[in-house]
Amino acid sequence: MVLFVVVHHALVDDAYITLGYARNLAEHGHWGLLSDRSSNTQTSPLNCWLLAAGIVVTGRPVVAVGALLVATLTLIGWTSAQLGRDLGLSRMLPYGLVGLLVTSPLLVSTVGLETYLGAALLLGIARYAVVGKPIVVGALCGLAVLDRPDLAVPAGVLAVAGLWPRLERPLTQLGTVAGVAALVALPWHVFSWYILGGFLPDTTWLKSMVTEFGGDTWAAMFYAPFTNYGRTWPAAVALTVLPVAVALVCAVVAAWRRREASSRMVLTFVAAGWLHFAGLVATGAAPFTWYYGPLVVCSMCAMVLTLAGTTPRVGSVGVALLAAACAVTAGPVPWTTAPMQGNQATSNQYAAVGRQLAGLTSGQPVLGPGEIGVLAFNSAVPVVDFYGDRGQIQQWLDLKYQKSGPLLRAFLLWNWTHKPAAVETPLRYRLMFGQATPPTARVLASWLLQTPSYGPVQLVLTDQGQPS
Repeated sequence: MVLFVVVHHALVDDAYITLGYARNLAEHGHWGLLSDRSSNTQTSPLNCWLLAAGIVVTGRPVVAVGALLVATLTLIGWTSAQLGRDLGLSRMLPYGLVGLLVTSPLLVSTVGLETYLGAALLLGIARYAVVGKPIVVGALCGLAVLDRPDLAVPAGVLAVAGLWPRLERPLTQLGTVAGVAALVALPWHVFSWYILGGFLPDTTWLKSMVTEFGGDTWAAMFYAPFTNYGRTWPAAVALTVLPVAVALVCAVVAAWRRREASSRMVLTFVAAGWLHFAGLVATGAAPFTWYYGPLVVCSMCAMVLTLAGTTPRVGSVGVALLAAACAVTAGPVPWTTAPMQGNQATSNQYAAVGRQLAGLTSGQPVLGPGEIGVLAFNSAVPVVDFYGDRGQIQQWLDLKYQKSGPLLRAFLLWNWTHKPAAVETPLRYRLMFGQATPPTARVLASWLLQTPSYGPVQLVLTDQGQPS
């Protein structure tokens, strides 16, 4: 609850994309960022469903974020306590793990997204694998895929490595795990394939186009923490990387003592986190901060499991000092921006702009500036970009297809078998950052925005002279 009170005014823009989907689902039974058109850009249907349920109960979307966050962290605490008991570890495990999770600069900057929910599911898979419950593990694996498709990698690692020593018929029982996971996850993906036009969401392809956005496919996920992010948030990055580095040392210790059950779980968590990271690199994922979440979470689990099994008293002090350093680095509370928020304006600034758009455009839609979550959430007129409008994203999907090899092209054609036709509609009004304003456009309004990451930027509303 304390974390939510601190961060609720500083949710990142992408969290509001999820909230836009959740509000439309709760209030209109409609799947899309914008209320007047459907879209297939929600990466985490499970997170969206739970937030929608919270909105139905509370009537307040941001409060629903807080309720889900509290419930998720409570579940993490309970599950880690059970895992520690099953492995015979110190009772410091749940306190240390939750303490690190709620102070990590990177993780707290993802509140409203699916990161904490994914952490709870991965911990649940690990715990029920340790006690040999393949059906429960399969159900949690299916939920993990619904939380994020790429969580299939760490979920699968935790399930297989955790269950294998405890199964009498490993192949048969792991088949049960896969079957149960499919029963949980496939209905949504089949629905999405037929109704929304993609077995996987469109953002799966958009967010794996790092070269098209000017990056280096194979290096971006590696160098971004030390260049892009390291220059902007040096202390926050250092405190985020520290547990990842410590977890690698813990893996060496665990390999030396690999006969112990807790050591095997440490190695499994480290492998799960790094294989997920390797999968993102291999698919050319852009280095968004929350993509590092599973690696950070799995590393923290490995680190605290090691400390709880070897030096719990020293470990408790070390974890407390790291958590305190993270809290101090985050700055004074309540936050107006999260510790690692890369948006060009605060949520409050974007919200103020969004509320003015209807009057400035006589109720007509507006083309967004690239960050759309808060603007679309707070505007009475549609704020359009590729997250909410199929016509806007089609050019990027076409480019992804052109750049792909024959196998991926075949999969994309199948994935889009039922994709509805999409045509980009010209819009008269457009929001853009000042340096991109064309000389022929007429400026209707401008706002000076500022965040610690970007400094001052000018956002302008222009009349492009297009048909209304």
